[in-house]
Amino acid sequence: MILIPILLLLVAEVADVQAASGLVFPQSNCKIKCLNGGMCAFSFENPAIHSCICLMGVYEGDRCQYQVGDDPAKRKKIEQEAEEQRRIEEARARERQALDAQRQREHEWRRNEEAQAVERQRQIESRNQQDEELRRQEQQRVQPSNGGFDVSPAEKARQIEMKRREEEIRRYEAERKRIEGERAAELAQRAKAEEQRREMEREYQRQRQQQEEEAVRRREEETQRRQQQDEQRRQDDEMRRNDARQKEEQQRQQQEQLQREREQNTREEPASNGIQKADDSELKEEDMEPDSPSEYWDYKSNEAEKPKEEEEYWKEKSDTDESAGAGWDQTSVSENVDEEVASETTTQEAEHVEPKDPMTKLIEEAARKTAEEHDIVLTEDDDDHSDDYWDHSPPRRDDQVKDSTNIVDPEDDYHEEASKSDDDDSKDDNKREEEKADGWMMEERDKEPDSSSSLHYICLLATTFYILF
Repeated sequence: MILIPILLLLVAEVADVQAASGLVFPQSNCKIKCLNGGMCAFSFENPAIHSCICLMGVYEGDRCQYQVGDDPAKRKKIEQEAEEQRRIEEARARERQALDAQRQREHEWRRNEEAQAVERQRQIESRNQQDEELRRQEQQRVQPSNGGFDVSPAEKARQIEMKRREEEIRRYEAERKRIEGERAAELAQRAKAEEQRREMEREYQRQRQQQEEEAVRRREEETQRRQQQDEQRRQDDEMRRNDARQKEEQQRQQQEQLQREREQNTREEPASNGIQKADDSELKEEDMEPDSPSEYWDYKSNEAEKPKEEEEYWKEKSDTDESAGAGWDQTSVSENVDEEVASETTTQEAEHVEPKDPMTKLIEEAARKTAEEHDIVLTEDDDDHSDDYWDHSPPRRDDQVKDSTNIVDPEDDYHEEASKSDDDDSKDDNKREEEKADGWMMEERDKEPDSSSSLHYICLLATTFYILF
């Protein structure tokens, strides 16, 4: 009774939406099947025709949609959820199929094992039957011997049965061990294959990790190398800039120094147009002042040190000649000894030669005879002219020697012009005498004939004659 008003209300609502339809009451009398909340309705025009309607929406196909006019985004989301649900169901179905296949394989394996066990049992029973048949036949053939002790048939049957059982147990154990061995070998092979697969996978992962670490290390080294190159390049640039600044500063200081010196010299010059005579020290500083202190050359100090330098040079040369001539033959050694004795005579080192040396006596005798034949007067060496050995210029007359004593240095043109402008000849002579005393005028030594060169020439001739004849 309560359902009747509810159905009437529903019919009224449906009549508002669809005035030409009504609900079938009871719904079980519906000629069609409505799903998903659909209600069976009839048409007032033709009550025999039934259809499905949705009280809260629109009926499409076999689904009753309770919301009318869904937006596309929501409908797409519903479709995606349905698709996802379908994929999940398919995955579950595949898993179920895989499990069913696994169960089927296991079932087949167990069935095969059972069949094999049944077959083995049948074979064992068959062999037992054969053994029993053989035992009975053997018992029938056994006959007791005359005068001997015969075993009872029961004992024989017991022994045969025991042997049969032992043989059966032995065969069963052998078969069991064979099956267990096959299973163990199969399991070991599977475990070995799985271990190899895992080892290969670990090796691949290890190589990949090493490659990644190597790549990272190379990138870090490259970055560090570039940073070091940039730092070195920056330091080099800084050093070059500092050197350039120092050079510029030095050049600027030198230019300032030169400029100050020029200004000082300009201030010190007299205002008169005539030539101002300078004293010896000022002339020496102005004329002989070098461009740099390292290029300073003092004529007097050079003249004083020149004999020592020449003496050291010729002494080193003689030592070198003595060491280089150590490998000569006997003839070359004799010649070197003679030349060395002659040079020692010219350089006042004759005291080192022993007076009783036969070679020295022979050389002196040969020199004396040669001098007598050529009318040559032998004289002692003069200590003041010991270096004339190296002067081979011809002898000059007294007038030539007198003219050559006054040789003016080219740098003294300025002094000569200054002396011409001066009317006082006595002052000019005094100035020249002072310059000679200070070393500004070079005086050439008289080249007189020296007996040292003649003596050396005679010694060479005597040595040659002695070696040849």
